[in-house]
Amino acid sequence: MNLEEVRALVTVPNKGLVPAPELFWHSSLLHGQAHVARVLVHAFRLVEATGFNHEMPRLWAAVYLHDIARRHDGRSAGASRRPRPNLPAASRGARDGPVCGAALSGDGRQDPAVT
Repeated sequence: MNLEEVRALVTVPNKGLVPAPELFWHSSLLHGQAHVARVLVHAFRLVEATGFNHEMPRLWAAVYLHDIARRHDGRSAGASRRPRPNLPAASRGARDGPVCGAALSGDGRQDPAVT
């Protein structure tokens, strides 16, 4: 499944894919609309890489909501110690390893494709 087909799994118009800036409790350049858009791109790429198509609508909802109620840009005490999922190599192609690694280790700033 390509990225366009993965995108089609979320039956929301493009304009509604990420929350409008006024929906965030805390106005932020770090964790605001652009961040959610970056995370969503990684979500689409992860579904494309893993083939977990049935998870895309639920994953989209999680991405949409994950920072909307954030009250500050600080880190929680255990944020850096949280375990990261480890996708088995068999579930992704060779070109997807760096993409999956960047997406699972941060918010995309390590991925040169994300600006």
